[in-house]
Amino acid sequence: MALIGLVIVKWPGRREAIDTSGRFERGSEDAAIGMMILTPALIVTRVNDALCTLLGRTADALLGHSILEFTHVEDVQRSLDQRESMRRGEDAPLVKR
Repeated sequence: MALIGLVIVKWPGRREAIDTSGRFERGSEDAAIGMMILTPALIVTRVNDALCTLLGRTADALLGHSILEFTHVEDVQRSLDQRESMRRGEDAPLVKR
């Protein structure tokens, strides 16, 4: 299985996997994989061009929307379960089709 995307969920009160000083932008601008940052409520706050191309949507069409809006119906519950695992501090790779 090839990695085609990276999702980072930023949890308040925890050390961030990514800071807000521009590291995401610098690291994702030319990335070949789709990348996004989500809130704990699974709302998209940042995306890169590769993700937009992968999903066939503009950044404006993704930002501020729930990832569940473009999650396959059969994967919604799994996404919610993985969010709860992350909330408990467990590693929870999010696999999308």
